[in-house]
Amino acid sequence: MNTAARSQTRLAFTLIEVLTVIGIIAILLGLLVPALGYARARARELQCASNLRQLYVLSKMYTNDNGGWIPFSAGSGGAVWPWIGRYLPSGSLGIGPKSLTYCPAATNKGTISYVADTGSGAGVRNVNNLPDPAGTRWLYDSASYCAQNCGYGSTTRHRGGWNVLYWDGHVARVQP
Repeated sequence: MNTAARSQTRLAFTLIEVLTVIGIIAILLGLLVPALGYARARARELQCASNLRQLYVLSKMYTNDNGGWIPFSAGSGGAVWPWIGRYLPSGSLGIGPKSLTYCPAATNKGTISYVADTGSGAGVRNVNNLPDPAGTRWLYDSASYCAQNCGYGSTTRHRGGWNVLYWDGHVARVQP
């Protein structure tokens, strides 16, 4: 009868058991949080690369429609965006050009994240005349809206590097 009374009184966890479980959970969370931060940064980097790849498709549509001429506009450095509206009007399928021109890892959402590298093509304005499309940069991740004056890869928002789109369509992360 004494054993029956003991089993009925032991319905709750002891303080030591509860603190041990809380400690184990805290250790697991401490290990998991940095991994989640890395996964989130990697996801932003991949979204940035996806944006650049979509801009490549739009650029190819433009060059195919315009005899191979590369889309540039008059004005500051690498301004290439006025032509996008013809191929992806704002509001089509709920995706506007603004979402493609902003890197998800950018801290300043007031400026365009991607700019044209006007120097790597050595003045070539027709994609058919590029000697090495796989080695010629087209767009890259930048902290400000310029290409010639700000320098190549003026931001390192993706694991110490930046995403670069080349004229053959591949996107690579480049480190300084």
